[in-house]
Amino acid sequence: MTRIFILSLLVLSSCSSSKKVSELTENDVIISMEKEGCFGSCPIYSIKIYSNGYSEFLGKEHTYKIGSHSLTLSNDRLKELKSEFKKANFFSFDDYYESNIPDLPTVMIYYKEKDKSKKIVGKRERPSEVHKLQFLIEQIAESKLGWNVIDGTYEESKPEFDKSKIIITLNNGAQLSRWFNNARENHGIRIIKKLDESYDSWVISYNQSKYSSKEILNILKSDENITSAEFTRVNP
Repeated sequence: MTRIFILSLLVLSSCSSSKKVSELTENDVIISMEKEGCFGSCPIYSIKIYSNGYSEFLGKEHTYKIGSHSLTLSNDRLKELKSEFKKANFFSFDDYYESNIPDLPTVMIYYKEKDKSKKIVGKRERPSEVHKLQFLIEQIAESKLGWNVIDGTYEESKPEFDKSKIIITLNNGAQLSRWFNNARENHGIRIIKKLDESYDSWVISYNQSKYSSKEILNILKSDENITSAEFTRVNP
């Protein structure tokens, strides 16, 4: 009898902590990210992840998904994502990081844990831990798998990219010669041209026989010396 009572409490507790999609409000959002535009073909979209794993994506420009889309993260994926925010000590960072670089997109990342919440706004000059969190959210938001169309299109508005060339922006503190030498030896990186004389933005190529376009882009985005990486757009 006692065992049945305890099991009943657990079931009730589980039901009360999980809302239906139609019952979700802004107060249930625990993670969100919004990416604004740049002078090039940076993806413009927003994503909201709710406490039960339900996620909403709103694509505006330069994305595979235009309009409203949804998916539900698995419990393990949601738990892993929240764990990364805790590990990064998200609440210890500043709310805003000023930038004088007009060509880079402004990114807003929001996180809520119990009664605490915080939004960090900035461009390149944010801590590396915040860039890594952005990359984790991008992997979900920019994925082509699992998303359902609510009110929009899928791939019809997909921009055309030259995936043999990548635009990268390096951190101010990166040692350029050493980084490019290592990247050339390890990944076949070659400099095509410097994109901006004022900032460390470059167009590069890579060893296409060794890496797929997705693999090399993930490698570059996870590099702590790189603040942004994107394929060059055809006829921008």
